[in-house]
Amino acid sequence: MPYNVSMKRAFGYIRVSKDPKLEKLSPAVQRRMLREACSARRWELSEIFEDIDVSSAKMDAAGTWAELATKLKPGDVVVTWEFTRIGRNLRQTLERIDRLHEQGVELVSLEGDLDTTTAAGKLQYQVLLVLAEFERNRLGERLRHTHEQIAREGRWKGGGTPPLGYKYTPGAKVLEVEPEEAEIVRELYRLRDAGASIHTLIREMDARGVKGKRGARLDYSAISQTLRNPTYIGKRVHKGDIHDGQQEPIVELEVWERVQARRRTGQPNSGSYLLSGFLRCGVCKSTMIHQRNRARSLYACKRARQFRDTTLITIEEHLADEWVTEALFKRLDGKKLGELKEKARRKAPKAKAKTGQVQAQLARVEASLERLVSDYYDADQPLLTPEQFRKKNAELLESKASLEGKLRELKDVAQLNNIVNLSERRARDIRESWEGMTLDERREVLRLFVESVTVAPAKKKFDRGRVRINWR
Repeated sequence: MPYNVSMKRAFGYIRVSKDPKLEKLSPAVQRRMLREACSARRWELSEIFEDIDVSSAKMDAAGTWAELATKLKPGDVVVTWEFTRIGRNLRQTLERIDRLHEQGVELVSLEGDLDTTTAAGKLQYQVLLVLAEFERNRLGERLRHTHEQIAREGRWKGGGTPPLGYKYTPGAKVLEVEPEEAEIVRELYRLRDAGASIHTLIREMDARGVKGKRGARLDYSAISQTLRNPTYIGKRVHKGDIHDGQQEPIVELEVWERVQARRRTGQPNSGSYLLSGFLRCGVCKSTMIHQRNRARSLYACKRARQFRDTTLITIEEHLADEWVTEALFKRLDGKKLGELKEKARRKAPKAKAKTGQVQAQLARVEASLERLVSDYYDADQPLLTPEQFRKKNAELLESKASLEGKLRELKDVAQLNNIVNLSERRARDIRESWEGMTLDERREVLRLFVESVTVAPAKKKFDRGRVRINWR
């Protein structure tokens, strides 16, 4: 009798972790065992889906799990070596198994011969998943304790890219000075100590053709991190705690402390000017920053000033302030301030509620970054390749930066109700009370009405049309 008439259709699923300590069998062995198991049960093994070095968090997006789900029909069976391959933790695994059950699909694990179609099988796999997650958490704790001990001893934990000025020999656990790079670091500190701004340092390094690690350009972020890194005075930083390091210092302690003092007090507050944070370049859409050019006070495109790869858009401070405030006063004509106050009251609680959601997302991303470090580093050797680590780390850092920007924006919106706290006289007539307001109060009024202000290139000096306001 041809078995394929009554055979149950089966699909195999294999996921191999990036951590070799979590793997018991290779993909080749698992494939063989899946075929033998289906043959013994007289199931038709249609296809085996494999996710090699794909994390459980990316099973749906980057792996083959989503493709497998589209091919399943009621009565099918998904066969895997262990239930732990379906998810990273108990909650994620149960959710994915429940979705299979909603499709009428069975899930069978060869490890322990468990079958989720029975009550006993469900109980057994839940117990096994709890134990597996417990063991994974214990491994993470051991790695964290190991990294903390290494930091306390002042050693380098290995893996990753050492700071500019140092090199690392695998197995040494101690950073060694790279003479040529160390001279670059000392020069940065010397120029900064002499009063040079970070933008000046960027232009100076570009003019000299000086590069950072692996030929990377010394941009604002790279130089800022170099100028505040305690590693250069022989310290070791771990999770905010500073320990004495075993590496040789590159910068003298007195110079380092003077540079830190300049970093804390040398830059004006970004909110020190009326339109700081509101202006956007009409060419590259980047932020416009305040600067003084001899006797003139200007807003200028930050990207053009820093990288010199686009047209430099500038506008005099007094013109921008005058044109924006005049447009604001015109918009206020005919508006009922009471309605605007009520709108602010309604909008602020929503922003506050959403702030909590974004903070939770940011906390999850930061936890993922911490987990990535635990996966990458180990007491003896990295668990991931440098390329894998850089790719994942860049994705998480980009996500973190995006969420931090969104959080700042939401916090600004949440403060819109501050306008309600102005005196009743000011609330009745902002135009008359404008001169008596503080700078912070004026900026809060602008935030209530203005989303951003785009400045286009100047066709003539007093062209008001080059300023376009995006109202809330």
